[in-house]
Amino acid sequence: MDPPPLVCVAGVGALGASLAAYMIDAGLCPILVSRGAQAHALQHKGLRLQDLDGTIRLISPERFMLYRTDCEIEVSDHKVDVALITCKNHQVAGLLDFLELVLAPSGVVVTCCNGVGASKAAISRFGRDRVVLATTTHAADLTEPGWVRRAGEGTLVLGPSAATPADAPPPPPPPALSALLECPKLRCTWDANIGLVVSRKLLMNAAINAIAAIAKVVNGELAGPELWPSVLAVCEETLPIMAASGMPCPSLSEAVADLESILAATASNRCSTLKDVLLGRRTEVDAINGAIVDMAKESGMPAPLNNLLVALETSYSNAEVAEPRDNGGQGLRRIVARIAMSIFNLLHLALSPTLSDHSDRTAVRQNSFGREGPAGSPVASPARESSDDDRSYDSYGDDYFL
Repeated sequence: MDPPPLVCVAGVGALGASLAAYMIDAGLCPILVSRGAQAHALQHKGLRLQDLDGTIRLISPERFMLYRTDCEIEVSDHKVDVALITCKNHQVAGLLDFLELVLAPSGVVVTCCNGVGASKAAISRFGRDRVVLATTTHAADLTEPGWVRRAGEGTLVLGPSAATPADAPPPPPPPALSALLECPKLRCTWDANIGLVVSRKLLMNAAINAIAAIAKVVNGELAGPELWPSVLAVCEETLPIMAASGMPCPSLSEAVADLESILAATASNRCSTLKDVLLGRRTEVDAINGAIVDMAKESGMPAPLNNLLVALETSYSNAEVAEPRDNGGQGLRRIVARIAMSIFNLLHLALSPTLSDHSDRTAVRQNSFGREGPAGSPVASPARESSDDDRSYDSYGDDYFL
């Protein structure tokens, strides 16, 4: 019997480690690509995993292979059949350099990153036929190096990077992907129309992440009357830009329904961009809203709100890094956040986006906190401040993808 395909998880932060653990539970022995304190912990102690039920267990280093990109790499004779990239966009180029050394001639690269930059970079290196798109709703946190806490059980959806013609049969998954598709806890599926799934995710990230980070709120707060109009305005600006770039897109009413559903389902979550800001890490706003700005330029369309979000988030991130985190969250970062949202809202009002078509969706209601939000959408309590447990590590990967 042929051995199972060799899987490499490139960028083992919180999410990558959690997905790798699902593979190990299914009997696979994946290659984990990491660096810094995370790689040191994995190498010497293994992976400590806290499951959703609170159970903590240790996965010993003997159950996976480890490549450290911060050390001189001696590439083994094993060639990788599937490389799952789970890092941030600005880390992709270095990992692609590594994958060129270890990927089998027929190996497949699966990009599971925010934005569209990772898939474009992978396609330019390996060709569209060898690149698979992925999106996931699995979620995890990195408690400390080598210790991952699962925060949500979701799905992993894979699909071709090339659009399928309307009159053509849907393409089957590459055989090597059986290692992922047959892994029960990954809940992995193949979707020949994944382009629409990826587009919806980019649209949601563009409308939610930067505003949540600048306002420093959990997702549910975006459903309140102060921030919901801004979220909706970014969605309205972004959707036609994506459509003009040839991306498959939902209708505006479908997009608004997606926003409402996500904000309700993740009301207590802090999005990955807010976490990055709190931890002093580089965010992916340039790969999300910045990608929308680039699309707009190519199509000759304006994108003032997305442009401003990129600029404001950069200013806010710089202020967050400059302000000591032991001052209770007061001071420069609070001032910059309020100024940033004021500037954004002034531009939003000046542009006067038409919201009348969604009067039924934006009707406000009073809730138990004495605040208002879109009909049917809960408003969560404010996000907690950064604490001593929110530390930044020099490792790959992400926490929540939304």
